[in-house]
Order: sequence, then structure tokens, then C-alpha cells
Amino acid sequence: MSKRNKKEREPYRVIEDFFSFASLKTHRKYIYSMLKASYSEEYWRKSDPGSLLFFQEQVEELMKATYLLTLKKNKTIQKKEARLKIEVPERAIDPAVYVGWTEWDAMWEFFPRSLSKKEFINPYMAFEKFFDFKGLNEWLAQFKELINCALSPYGKESALDIDYLQTNNLLQKLIEASHLIHVRVNKPGLREPQETNQKISGEKLAVSEKAAEEDDNYPSDPYKVIDQFFMDGDIQDGRDDILRLFEAAFPDDLIVKKHYPSVLVFTFERIDKLIDAALNINLDKASEAIDETNIGEKILARSKTLHKKTGNWDLFPYKLKPYEWVYPRLAIKAFFEHQPISHWKGKLQEILQAAIRDESICTVISDRSRLYLDCEHLERLVEAMWVIKIMEL
Repeated sequence: MSKRNKKEREPYRVIEDFFSFASLKTHRKYIYSMLKASYSEEYWRKSDPGSLLFFQEQVEELMKATYLLTLKKNKTIQKKEARLKIEVPERAIDPAVYVGWTEWDAMWEFFPRSLSKKEFINPYMAFEKFFDFKGLNEWLAQFKELINCALSPYGKESALDIDYLQTNNLLQKLIEASHLIHVRVNKPGLREPQETNQKISGEKLAVSEKAAEEDDNYPSDPYKVIDQFFMDGDIQDGRDDILRLFEAAFPDDLIVKKHYPSVLVFTFERIDKLIDAALNINLDKASEAIDETNIGEKILARSKTLHKKTGNWDLFPYKLKPYEWVYPRLAIKAFFEHQPISHWKGKLQEILQAAIRDESICTVISDRSRLYLDCEHLERLVEAMWVIKIMEL
């Protein structure tokens, strides 16, 4: 995996972005409907699954940003004044401290229902309570699991040890306190919130080393990623992962007829991590050393070894060129010569989005001319990683 970007993104900008694509009202509804779907036997149907995945990404960014505001020793982040200087009036609360724009007929929609009086006065207190309940990494892991459950077709009552009421209350606190800071610090003024699901561009948020520990399910060592990708399976399991996304992305029919969204998200994550591992291997200059002496004999010997190890014609890496059986890193190199990492990340996202919607990827993809070659290189990458696993690990 490439080196982590150490630069911290300004938390108040993250909060501003969070409310630029949807209002407080919409975020509240998404939290409630997501938790309801994760607990029930019905998967999330409020909108297309891509909307919930985008919501997940934005909430995770918000968690990381607000976590930075709780770090007392973090001198690079300065808390901006969001605390009310006077006590809250008991009967008449000025909408200017919690609405932010002149839609006074919708004041009730913006009034915080989950915050205490002290948290309304000082919203930073809500963040402290949020992270006192669970640490950042635990929140990120649990929220991801809740999203996966919401996109699954079966109930998770007995599988998840989660207090849904408390979780809902704390997530609502996080959203409402962030909104108060947005109103009081960012001061959106007359701008109205945009109800859109378009992704906001910008660099990824990075946090402290302790908060940014690698997920245990995805080790940073590329060879451990390869080993975990195939586990006790074989090359066909890797091909099936690629095929699962492809066959879901191309039809115009709803994907739930073939694969549930949670399965596709899991498949996407596996391939995404495999691409990261391939990039790490490709950046290792030591792997570029190639001895072409007696290459024909080496190819023949490797062919016999592969046939012996696989024991099945269908498990042979037939999409690789003969010299790539000996030097599988050449296929990885060709993968990134064909397209840079930024392209692969974007293309994989497009394939996933098409897979979980009722549109074919041919109608939503940014560059259809390269789609066939992209698919071919993804299949070749899986085979090259498989050769590395059975020959080197």
C-alpha cells in the first residue's frame, strides 16, 4: 500500500463539505433508515445502494475530522469559537445559532433533538461524549459493519452486539453538533444546503498514527494481502470476484437478482486492496531485475511446475504471457503502465456504482473505449498475484 498522506485536512472544511451535499434533515433520516435496515430482514431501500455507500464515506470523514477536535495535545488544530457566550434562553432560542440561513419556516427541522442543553451551548462536548463511548477506530469499524448489514438481506439482531438506541443517539449527536459548528463557525449565511449525492473532491483526511492504524483485516504487507486474498482458495476464486463485479455492472436489471449489494461491496474491497498491494510490489525496484538468459528453458520449466501445482487445466494462468509465468511482476508492471493508480481506483468505483444500481456501466462509465482492456488487465493482475502466491509464498 502506498505511503499514507500525513497531512491533516482542516476539520471545519470537512464539516462544511458534509453539509454541502445534504441537509441536517437528510442526514438524520439516513442514520435512522440505515440502523433500521441493519437490524431488520429487509435491506436498505431508501435510495439506490450507492447513496448509502457515499453516505458511509462522508460520515467516516466527519468522524475523523471531529476526532481531531477532541485531541487536546494536537497543536496543529485550533478550535474555533462555537460556544454560545450566554445561557440559552428557555422560551426563545435565536434561530441564527442553529439554522444558518433564512428558511425560518423550517426551523424545527434544524433544531437539535439529541443534544443536551450543555451540548447545545458548547457542541464540542458532544464530540467528547461520542468518542468516550467508543474510540475512533472502533466507531469506523462498527459503522462499516452496520452499513454492510443494512445492504444485506437478512437480520443481524443476534450477530451484532450493538446497542442500536444508544448508537442512534450518539450518531445523531455527532451530526447535530457538527451542524451547530457549521452554522456558528463556517457561517453558511444565505446559502441553502444542496440535496445531491455527487461526491465532493478533495484530499483524504489523515489523523494521528494511533487513530490511523491499519485495519486488521487488511495488512499493509502486500504479500500478506495476496495470501489473504486467496486464503485456502485458488485462482478461480479470484476470477470469480472479478466476474461477480463485471456481470453485475453490465446488465440493466437490478443487481439484487444476482448478488446482494453487501456481497458486491465486500468483493470491491478485496480487489481494491489487491490493487494497493500490486502498487507496492510495482514500486519495489528490486523486483525489476529480470534475467533473460535461457528464457525458453525457464518458461518450459515454470509451465511444468505450474501444471503440477495447480493439477487442473482451468486453474492455469492462461491470460498471462509465457514469460510472465516466470516473472509475474511484469504483468503487474504492465497493469500500471496501462493506467495509473488513480485511474484504477476511479474505474473500480465506477464498476461498483454500476453494479449496485439499475444502470449498465456502459451508460455511466467515464471512458468506454478502455473498458475492455481494463477488464482484461484486472483479470491478468489476479493471475499474476496467484502465481506469486503459489511460487513464492
